Amino acid sequence: MFVQDAAGGSDALRFTAVARCGAETPLLLGLFAAFSASEGIRKDTGIISWVHWPSTVTIEGKRVASTSAAVTKSSGSTWTALDFQVNLLHNELAGSTSLYDELGVEVDRTLLLDKILESLSWMHFGWSTGTHPHILRRVTSMTETLGSKVSVQKAGRRASGSAVEIDSLGGLVVRLDGGRMMRLTVGDELLSQL
Repeated sequence: MFVQDAAGGSDALRFTAVARCGAETPLLLGLFAAFSASEGIRKDTGIISWVHWPSTVTIEGKRVASTSAAVTKSSGSTWTALDFQVNLLHNELAGSTSLYDELGVEVDRTLLLDKILESLSWMHFGWSTGTHPHILRRVTSMTETLGSKVSVQKAGRRASGSAVEIDSLGGLVVRLDGGRMMRLTVGDELLSQL
């Protein structure tokens, strides 16, 4: 794994981590990245943050970080590029916050980066050595979406229900109000958490 473009001197910590991967979906990898950002924030600052499916980190319902994942194949290997953005300084966007807004002081971006990468390295090592169920349990334990009433949109149709689990591909499984199960994946929307 290597890291590039760790930006300094801005209102956010932005960086990309690139690693070899297997058959994991971009959705699952983005979720792992969000978990690593959340865990890094917790370890560096002591602030309780949560993963909001699929790739956002929140503090008390406000977005503090976001991640994304892209998978490419090159020379017989599969690689993922995980993009991270953590709001460091005051943020006035509706529904957002920053670590400064929460702590009242600036955080050391190098220490925060180290904590996020430490978590990501553990996730990568665990997944590559086959501890899939344990890793998914850790991710789901920090996902605020699970157990909540949600409003969703899939294939242009809106529905509501309860988020019940994250499957092995990173999809969010929702038990609709009528009892039927729906799986959200790339392109589907979690409109709101009720």
